[in-house]
Amino acid sequence: MWYKLQPYLIALLTAPGIPLLFQGQEFGENYTLPLQGIGRTLLLRPVRWDYFYDTAGQYLVHLVRALLQIRRSLPQFRTGSQYFYNDAAYAAQHLVLFSRGTGSQFSLVAVNLSDTDALTSFTFPQAGLYHELNHARILTVLTAGSSPGYLAGSLIPCTAGLVLEPAASSPWS
Repeated sequence: MWYKLQPYLIALLTAPGIPLLFQGQEFGENYTLPLQGIGRTLLLRPVRWDYFYDTAGQYLVHLVRALLQIRRSLPQFRTGSQYFYNDAAYAAQHLVLFSRGTGSQFSLVAVNLSDTDALTSFTFPQAGLYHELNHARILTVLTAGSSPGYLAGSLIPCTAGLVLEPAASSPWS
């Protein structure tokens, strides 16, 4: 069930503020905490380093490192503004979409919290090629006349997410 962490890590590491990962969470540490009492804060929970070396832990560490690289490389993920797309169509599919931007730089983050793939559409501020940073794909965003770019039928995998930015400004282009 480690893969269910992906959308939450993507959202955490691309959202505004300083991300906080606690004692091995980046590789799937899964201690349970008591609901109340001294055990919530003073209970010794040593990191189980064997999680770092198993298949799930390696994937999660790779994802966290990639997301931290995106955060370091693109200023909009450190100091930019955020806009949350509060749309009933997204909510019905258990999607969370928000954008990050600084001036002319724009990035879209879309995470799928459900156990099924979601097919959705989004209107971008401009048409063109968008680089999907976490899967190394290029998506073409079309425009109709003078309207902004429209991406129809984009697949957001279950328990995962996309981080998109214009390919022209991408350090990965």
